[in-house]
Amino acid sequence: MLEIRPANTLTVPSFASRTVNLDVDLGALAIRYVFSTTITDSDPGNGKLRLSATQQDAALTIRADTLDINGVDVSGILDAFDDSTNPVKGFARLYAVGDPTKWLTFEASSVASPAGYRNITGSNIAASETSPFEDGDTVLLSFQPTGDAGASGVFEAPIASPAIRTTESKLWDRADIRDWDGVDLTGANDEAATVQSAVTAVGAEGKPLHFPANTIALDSPITWPSGAHIVGSGQAGRELNGTFTYFHITHGGVGFITTAESISDGGGSTNRSIKGVNFRRTQPAIGPGFVPAAHDFDIDIQGAYDVNVEDVMFLNSSRAIRLKGTANGLGSGRVTLNNIKGQPLVQGIEATNVYDTCMWDEIHFWPFWSFDPDVTSWVNANSEAIKLGRFDNADFGRIFIYGMGTSLVAYEQADVALPGGGVMPGGGVNLLRAGSFYSDGCTTGLLTLSDNTTMHFDRFIHAGQVPTPAVEGLRMFGDGGRIHINDLICFRSTVGAVRLEGTGNLMTIGNSESLSIGGTEFIAQAGNRIRLLSKPATTAPTAYGGGGIIETPEMRTYAATISSTGGAPSGATINASYTRRGNWTTVRLLITTGTGGSGAITVTAPFTASVGGSGSGKNNSSLGMVGAAISAGGTSFFINGPTGAYPGDSQTITLTVEYEAV
Repeated sequence: MLEIRPANTLTVPSFASRTVNLDVDLGALAIRYVFSTTITDSDPGNGKLRLSATQQDAALTIRADTLDINGVDVSGILDAFDDSTNPVKGFARLYAVGDPTKWLTFEASSVASPAGYRNITGSNIAASETSPFEDGDTVLLSFQPTGDAGASGVFEAPIASPAIRTTESKLWDRADIRDWDGVDLTGANDEAATVQSAVTAVGAEGKPLHFPANTIALDSPITWPSGAHIVGSGQAGRELNGTFTYFHITHGGVGFITTAESISDGGGSTNRSIKGVNFRRTQPAIGPGFVPAAHDFDIDIQGAYDVNVEDVMFLNSSRAIRLKGTANGLGSGRVTLNNIKGQPLVQGIEATNVYDTCMWDEIHFWPFWSFDPDVTSWVNANSEAIKLGRFDNADFGRIFIYGMGTSLVAYEQADVALPGGGVMPGGGVNLLRAGSFYSDGCTTGLLTLSDNTTMHFDRFIHAGQVPTPAVEGLRMFGDGGRIHINDLICFRSTVGAVRLEGTGNLMTIGNSESLSIGGTEFIAQAGNRIRLLSKPATTAPTAYGGGGIIETPEMRTYAATISSTGGAPSGATINASYTRRGNWTTVRLLITTGTGGSGAITVTAPFTASVGGSGSGKNNSSLGMVGAAISAGGTSFFINGPTGAYPGDSQTITLTVEYEAV
């Protein structure tokens, strides 16, 4: 037996502007009439519709004139209402134009054809109220036909054991912005009120709202409630054309802003999403001195959790997406961004007060709108692609940034005092993981300004723009940060690839290679550390610099000095090199003693010892053994012959010392 229920409980005011194909079983038809409260079985009059009972939900027949409200002959459409071989021919629905809360749904079983009108016989199966319509109301009659009956009483497919599909699933319909009467898809008129009404309606029922291809102008912000799922025709490329859904935000404020529904206060949350749409803004004319308009963000997610933004193009936005907390202390989180493209001119994505995992993948910022040098030069000097404040547990996949100022910047978000007391906690980026991050043609690839930043990149590629920038590709400031990069590739910088400032910062790099790097490739200033797990393939004139610690598996020379406890020998030479892993340091020394020394030879160590250490070697001239030692807190090695005596004049000595450095 067929299961009969209304196909979709979402009520919308009009289907009239849709293109109808009468040959498609699942098409939804709509005809506009003036409602009459007369119930007699006669022609209702041109453009009118009546029911067979005063109590409207008890009526068994809909009497519809063969002319609609505009005088168009719709008899062919009405006659098609009983084309199905199913006993239930379909579902006839009446809606009040302008008030979607007034409606009736009938199960139709037959259509009779008196002169000038049609009697659609059936029974009412659902209603908003007993008699929702008044005399003279403008109503829409929509019809959803059923499929032909199958021999088994279920919809059958040409396979041995078909899965049962109910009539409901066959008759599924969806809300469409064209269902809201009079919407303009040319972009010539402001449709913010219409879109707001539609978005609010679908949000209340947790339904998707579909937008067809073409342009909808919005001259005021749209409040984006939880439960609302906005669906367009697909993400566009560089071309602005009618094949895709565009929101043209014609004002300077926020485009879409979420209602706050944060779990920070212990409450629940409901998913909302935007998919397959494209945003554009009005920007100044392109030419010398171009500066983008000071527009706000196209999508503003405030105090909201469980938000999805997917397959969206921000063609020429000044600012694309923002995540932040609210003034009363509600944070955001669990925001998924996937396949986000565009040419944000000032800022791509900014996020702070994010307290739960966000997953972002396939972020691609590139000159989709304009390659004009007046535009690209301003963007390269001033813009930020991704800017993060307090952000916990970010999980990023593939990100590609081209031609912007800074690709990824992390800053310190201050605590925010709340009106009722207490604070919304600030801080920096905690436990960010990224798969592949590619910063191409940008001034700076990574800039961290916050304390205790923790990040992990599987691969980080930075290629400075042309002409080559006079700034390092990756710069780490603040204090106490930890960044791990499995594979690092840096191109084009006149001063270096990596620079650590502040204090207590550690950057660990698995593999590193560079091209067209000037100056010093790795710089760790005092109090900071760079840990290289393999020898870097560097093209810089100088590989390592700064007063901090740079650990590498290769032996690196350092400027050691040689003397003796009994006076400075004449003509003594020293070649010294070291490698460091953590605090464990291995030093190799090649010494020529010269003449005039006595006591023990002293050689400066590369680092102060935290724990005493020792080493041994041989006197290549006398073939005797030599020993070396450094004490805790010491800064020099003491080297003696086998009996503790001075090794002698004009001797060549090689030895290795191992110790734990500070």
